[in-house]
Amino acid sequence: MDINTNNTKELIKSNNINITSFFNVNHQSANGKDINLLIANLIVEDNICLNIVEKIGFKKLIESLKPQIKLPSRFLMRKEIDNEYDLIKEQLITELKELNDINCTSDIWSCKYTNLSILGLTGHFIDNNGIYREVLLGIAELTKNHTALNIASALNKITKT
Repeated sequence: MDINTNNTKELIKSNNINITSFFNVNHQSANGKDINLLIANLIVEDNICLNIVEKIGFKKLIESLKPQIKLPSRFLMRKEIDNEYDLIKEQLITELKELNDINCTSDIWSCKYTNLSILGLTGHFIDNNGIYREVLLGIAELTKNHTALNIASALNKITKT
């Protein structure tokens, strides 16, 4: 199965998987910490630059919704996202260790502007609740020719992290 952004988003929606669920936010009584998590979710889910928190229009929007909230800097937002990433990664590792089977697919793509080649590894499995899941297991840059040995080396790096 080819993985592309639209298919992945549809798969996530059809399986009721939402990145927001990883951020554990009570949307009704959001405080400063919750707002930071919601902003982190916005940045991750919609692939928005971290500096949005420093944009005048965004500041006005948040101030109109929650005037008492002090917006974080892009550096704090980066730290927040990195912390959540680490938590989600640990949860996923724990979940993957409990599986009997996982199928993997890989793909290599190149950027024609930078000549950067990337290998991606995706895991496909049925979780303990019987729900089909697809997760990105990792990516690695291919700095050499796309030979079997170099691809195997890149896959080995991904699976050891």
